[in-house]
Amino acid sequence: MPIYPELEIQLIELRKLFNNRLKTTIYKVLQSLNAIEWIVNNEEDKHPVAAVDSSFLLIESRLNVLYVIQGIASLYTFDQDKIKNVKSRRYVNCGIINASPTNLKLLVKKSIYKKALTQYAYFLELKNLLEIASHDSIALIDGSLISFLMSRKFKEYQIIFIENEDEIDLDNIVEEKIKLISNLNTISTPVFIAKSSGANFLTNSNYSDMHLLELARIFSIEPYYRAGFTKPIVVDLEKLKIHIGSLHSDMVKLFTLSYMRFREGAPIFQVSMISKKDFDAVLSIYRCIRGWSPAGYPIPLEYVHRLSKLSRREIHRLLIRLGIPIMSGREIIEI
Repeated sequence: MPIYPELEIQLIELRKLFNNRLKTTIYKVLQSLNAIEWIVNNEEDKHPVAAVDSSFLLIESRLNVLYVIQGIASLYTFDQDKIKNVKSRRYVNCGIINASPTNLKLLVKKSIYKKALTQYAYFLELKNLLEIASHDSIALIDGSLISFLMSRKFKEYQIIFIENEDEIDLDNIVEEKIKLISNLNTISTPVFIAKSSGANFLTNSNYSDMHLLELARIFSIEPYYRAGFTKPIVVDLEKLKIHIGSLHSDMVKLFTLSYMRFREGAPIFQVSMISKKDFDAVLSIYRCIRGWSPAGYPIPLEYVHRLSKLSRREIHRLLIRLGIPIMSGREIIEI
């Protein structure tokens, strides 16, 4: 296909513009990184690790909104340098989700269902992880601690999950979820690993902390692209509630936060740990997770993610075979 000579000229100009902006970006990144203390560390341990993950689908039928949840929690250890699955707990849930507005003038937005089901999925992850975690293990959870502590009670709606004719109120799930986090902290070391975050805990840069450290990786800026972690900070949830009103901090008052890169040139992760941890405790957690992350991401989390993945196509096919009148073709509403 032809490319006009005029476009070729414009593309050359675009390259010049891109390179100029690149220089400006690198300068800004370098200035912002000065505020971040990075500890390079290549040590690793191989202690037992528990991990949990789940996936869910929302499907609109002609009568109700249906949901399907599938998840797995597993405890792993090393046996002569081979990964051993000590025990696993698979779980599934499906039913009808009903959102009733308290004000009849309100419409139920499709996003309400997804936000509500996310809270239920978090609850089930914590509940099943609690069953298999051991006292000497680190319990890995995909996501940020802040997202798990969000109460997300919808005052404008009453949200009910209906399973086998039993009704479960979302408000009760939110309360139980916070208790599970506290209980998990008494029997193991819960560690929340987030792959993305827009938070600025370390700098006042226009870039979020994670974006800044990812740019450092892309530009190979010393020492930030090497394996290591940022100096841990302790975050007071009561103060954070000023900015995030829906945070639930009755049982968890403080948490420790660090950004970690488990292999040189690998992506950065936001790592949150309940309560105040000293430097040695954070270093021990880093070494353990690094030992399970030969490619830069913890293998236990990758395993449970793959094992819990749901296929929308397969679920649709099964529901149709069971005679449930779901919307299909152009009628499908992806929630």
